[in-house]
Amino acid sequence: MKNFTIPCIASVLIFGSPFVAAEEETFEISANVALSSGYLFYGASQTAGGTNESSGAPAISGGFDVAAPWDIFGGKAYAGTWASSVEWGGGTNQNEASIELDYYGGIAGDSIFNTGLSWDVGIWAYTYPNQDGEGDEDYDYIEYYFNTGYTFETLPLSPALSVGIYFSPDYFGTLAESTHVPFGLDLSLPYDVGLSLGGGLLDVKSPTNDEYIYYSIGLSKAFFGVDLTAAWTGIDDGGSCANIQGTNCGGWQVSISKAF
Repeated sequence: MKNFTIPCIASVLIFGSPFVAAEEETFEISANVALSSGYLFYGASQTAGGTNESSGAPAISGGFDVAAPWDIFGGKAYAGTWASSVEWGGGTNQNEASIELDYYGGIAGDSIFNTGLSWDVGIWAYTYPNQDGEGDEDYDYIEYYFNTGYTFETLPLSPALSVGIYFSPDYFGTLAESTHVPFGLDLSLPYDVGLSLGGGLLDVKSPTNDEYIYYSIGLSKAFFGVDLTAAWTGIDDGGSCANIQGTNCGGWQVSISKAF
């Protein structure tokens, strides 16, 4: 993680605005890179390429984030970009994509009204630069999201609960509304091993009203500053997942990642 400092000419406080800038503030810049056995998005593989592989071909991904130092409603503003290799099957698109390039931004805080509930609200844009659908249609779209969570630090294993809601008015460029509700439980096991249990519900208001639930379990461990993760994802969908994503659903994913 890298920091850089900029001088601010003056503090800003207009009509009781929650946005306050001090004389000198520090922006935080971070980066991440990962190599994974496959790329699963909402339980569906983005690298299967129409094959019978569950999690798909290996994927390389990475991103950059910038966090502003200003206090906004008790939180901090942030923005970032993230990219991953993808390999779609013909069931999703006419011209295959080979890369996903995302942009996002929002505001996140540690405690809502001093309750200890973390919060994160923002917008995420998914783009596929070298892929177009039929005619002028492409698969770029945006999602609006809100996440919250709570960590029970005094309990054994320090359980951390999280839940969110994501909404898109144009899921994968289909003009169909989608609602995604992710949920999770993270536990701190002995020897600094992390156990993650979670999943989500995806409901796409397409002509076929596709809906499915996915669930996962994973273990993670840091070695010499590198994070290793192994997770399995299952689907309860009756086939809807493949109809929406055009790829296979669920399966194993192993990844090695590094944050800077």
